[in-house]
Amino acid sequence: MYMKNSFFSIRRLCLMAMMVAMQVLFSRYLGIQVSSTLRVSLETIPIMLSGLWLGPLAGALVALVSDVLGTVLSGYGIYFIYFAVGPITVGIVSGFLGKFLMHDAKPSMPDACELIFALILTECFTSILYGTLASQWYFTYISQESPSLLTYFAPFLLPQSREYTALLVARIPVKLITIPVDAVLSALIYRFTWNAVTQSYLQNGGEPNA
Repeated sequence: MYMKNSFFSIRRLCLMAMMVAMQVLFSRYLGIQVSSTLRVSLETIPIMLSGLWLGPLAGALVALVSDVLGTVLSGYGIYFIYFAVGPITVGIVSGFLGKFLMHDAKPSMPDACELIFALILTECFTSILYGTLASQWYFTYISQESPSLLTYFAPFLLPQSREYTALLVARIPVKLITIPVDAVLSALIYRFTWNAVTQSYLQNGGEPNA
């Protein structure tokens, strides 16, 4: 039976599906692929907004589903689960920021600035530091002559085929541009659509950030 305040309300599911579609569009079709593990795109914005509007669980689900779907649509032969950990973390943290930093209320401009700063810190960790580590593990896994389940789930136990520092240096210039853009656009969209999305759309079909 449909529950108005259920996490799986029609309105919530529709908004989550729209965010998944936007994330796949931004990442797989409108992004610029710099290397096999580095891309210039706005793909993080739908994940951040999902967390801010719908809470940490929704943010995590949007990140995971869009990552799996994007990999399938791109025709990659290997789905590397470690790449999804960073976006999932962004979705979860964004959800908690919306609930505890913004207090489920329309953010003022000072609030939006705090949100931008918090989102930038989150992405610096997930996209730069952890993202570089995941890239290192990926290159190690694909370099194996006979990959196994062990090398897939525990590539960090193997001698690494690429230097972490070299991958990090290549990643930083791109991320110094995309991370602030992601954070600023996400915070501003959240602020200026708060009445339309949170008050008008979501509260008619379920409480936000539950």
